[in-house]
Amino acid sequence: MSVRCALTTQASLLCSGTYDKMSQTGGSGGGTIRFKEELMHGGNAGLDKMVAKLEPIKQQFPDISYADLYTLAGVTAIEAAGGPKVPWRAGRVDAMDPSAVTPDGRCARPLRSWPLALSSGRLLLAAF
Repeated sequence: MSVRCALTTQASLLCSGTYDKMSQTGGSGGGTIRFKEELMHGGNAGLDKMVAKLEPIKQQFPDISYADLYTLAGVTAIEAAGGPKVPWRAGRVDAMDPSAVTPDGRCARPLRSWPLALSSGRLLLAAF
């Protein structure tokens, strides 16, 4: 798996992993990884590179939300790395400011377990 695929997949998993069912906050819906406040979270180290790489695509296709762009990039990276076809659909709405950024440490899955999930489609899908 290329570094670019790994970073994009990591970003998608981290974004999704911040969802809190009780408060219905977090997750990949707001595209908040683009805000410096979320990029500074410990688990997000290095993801600024992925955000920067996707920015020209966002500029080329301004009608796609950041949230949709990041999740689409994630499922594309999983498939490009030989993983399963992950169902995806558009419709996420971007948060307009950093107030929607969740607290650091909220991600439900420890990062060190994700390489195992990436090596098997079944494990990846079981993680969610």
